[in-house]
Amino acid sequence: MQTEASAVIAGEVVEVKTVPGKAGERVVLVVRASEKGYQTPNEVEITGWGEEAREIRALLKGEAVKVFCRVRGRLWGDRRFVNLHPVKVERQGALPPAVEPEPAPEPAADEEPMPF
Repeated sequence: MQTEASAVIAGEVVEVKTVPGKAGERVVLVVRASEKGYQTPNEVEITGWGEEAREIRALLKGEAVKVFCRVRGRLWGDRRFVNLHPVKVERQGALPPAVEPEPAPEPAADEEPMPF
């Protein structure tokens, strides 16, 4: 019997952050993977270290993605924990629109520009 622990998370990037730690730097990706009928957002956290982190570090907030993950479970005391680690990231469609800064207001016609 062959076993596999994998998952696919598809949705919109909510946050990408870098977290320093004793074992090195990790990158945390949060994807909103809500389906119709959900009353609250289903925000899923995916954590990558080293090579895994490179692909998720480049993602932008609001971008639609599909993330293929390894599922890692462990027992600590009497509690069970599950972590998702990225294996492959697929961008879905176009990038989110970039926010352009507003142009600086031009001085009024009756005002003289400052000499410096």
